[in-house]
Amino acid sequence: INANGHTADSICNVCGLQVYPLWAIFVPGNMYAAHCSYISKLLPIQDYTEQMQQLARQVRPKGRRLPRERDISEFWSHVGYTNRDDHYAVGRYSNEHWIGSHPEIRACDITPSNHTGLFSQLAPQDAEKVIALADSLVQPAPRVPLFEGKWYRFRRNLLKGEVAWAQEHNHSRPHSYFLLPGILYRMHYFYGNHQSNGTGCCFPPPPDSWIWDYYPNGQVWRERINHVTAISDVAAPNYSVIW
Repeated sequence: INANGHTADSICNVCGLQVYPLWAIFVPGNMYAAHCSYISKLLPIQDYTEQMQQLARQVRPKGRRLPRERDISEFWSHVGYTNRDDHYAVGRYSNEHWIGSHPEIRACDITPSNHTGLFSQLAPQDAEKVIALADSLVQPAPRVPLFEGKWYRFRRNLLKGEVAWAQEHNHSRPHSYFLLPGILYRMHYFYGNHQSNGTGCCFPPPPDSWIWDYYPNGQVWRERINHVTAISDVAAPNYSVIW
């Protein structure tokens, strides 16, 4: 039972020591507990890895500059994080992005601070005390506001500039790949066009998803998606047009 009288099972489907909202939704260390009902909705991890490599080849900057050819990479701004494999979930890093890839993720964590170093430096006996208190510490995550967090490799001013640019330009291209536009695009890429394990899918995130209120301009993107849904007269709306 947490401080609000709820069990962790009732408020989240994934729980770890800490949940990160940037550069993707993931759990540092890739150690977590999750409901089987949520895991069953995810793409098989081998399929996710293969498709993530295909997506990374399309969106990742080629060298230090974007390619001259007109392709999907020019739709995205990559400001805020460097051109590294872990930022684009290439190779083994796709395993770490897998758990947070689904539109229905509702994560919790037990870290009262977003600075996990506080825990890694604890003596073993103190760490055991924290683990014993895990059920009482659990809260919906991410619990630290985006621009107040000391997230790893977080270049706060650059990403604030991305948000300001989007607002000034009516959320036109290029969109920020590491903020909500990129997160939604990846969710759509993996779960918007097919059924996952026969369970039915999955895009957009639910109306009460935490992402709409947590990320900058979340309600703007929610309205974009609602608009596509409203004007669609087919079973599978073409959400990709919103990017």
